[in-house]
Amino acid sequence: MRKYQWYSAKWPQWLSWHVVADVFGTSWESMYHPVRMAVERGILDREMTGITLIGIDEIACWRGIGM
Repeated sequence: MRKYQWYSAKWPQWLSWHVVADVFGTSWESMYHPVRMAVERGILDREMTGITLIGIDEIACWRGIGM
C-alpha cells in the first residue's frame, strides 16, 4: 500500500487530481491522502539553513502574480 501511495502521489505534479483519480479508478478525495503524505514528508526533509534572503520573484509568486 505504501508504494502505491508514493506512486500515486507523484502523478498530480503533471496532471490534475481529477485526471489522476480517473486513471487510477478512484475518487478525487482518495488522491488527497497520498499527496498529503508526500507533502508532509517533503516539509520534514527540507533543509532551510543558510537561507537569508528571498528574491522578489518568489514573493510576487505568493501574491498571485504569474511570471
